[in-house]
Amino acid sequence: MRIAAPAKRVAPVLLTLLALSPPCGAKTLATVDGKAVTEADVAAFAGYLPRGGALREATEALVEREIVLALARAKALSVSADEVSRAVTLAGRAHLPPAGSGGAASRKYIAEELLISKYIDLYVYPRIKADEETLTEYFVAHASSFLKRPPRNRAALEEIYPRYRNEVLYRYVKREIGRIMSEAGKDARAKFAVEIYI
Repeated sequence: MRIAAPAKRVAPVLLTLLALSPPCGAKTLATVDGKAVTEADVAAFAGYLPRGGALREATEALVEREIVLALARAKALSVSADEVSRAVTLAGRAHLPPAGSGGAASRKYIAEELLISKYIDLYVYPRIKADEETLTEYFVAHASSFLKRPPRNRAALEEIYPRYRNEVLYRYVKREIGRIMSEAGKDARAKFAVEIYI
């Protein structure tokens, strides 16, 4: 009895099916400025390929990143090879594994992160008003997020504020960056023809 004969007939069919099927991760989940965002891109960004609602969230996060990169490129910002090399060296010294599998993919990711940082430094930070009066107002308005039992008296809160100044500054700036980037993102979604397909 010969078993090899059926396998010879099945092999060409399997090869044909494999040739016709799209490559793993080739499904386009979104586009930003004509650039496809695929399952493989999301998996590399998130460290795994999420499913369901988590896939949409990861795709949205990557789309937001791509929007900031498009905004930076529209402002003609760039990073030099030396800047990337220094950042790669620092990441290695800090024992931080760069994103991607290494080599060119990691350098590209680091270059993009540097470009995002440049954009934020030049176009976002200057729009943030973080004087003492603004920070005190933020602390008073959000006292319950800093203190378990905040005093109801404004004068007492203003007296307590200096002990929490660094944390107040951090939270306030983080919120403002999110607000400014959200505003820029709304305009950019139309400008860069952002579409999400999931």
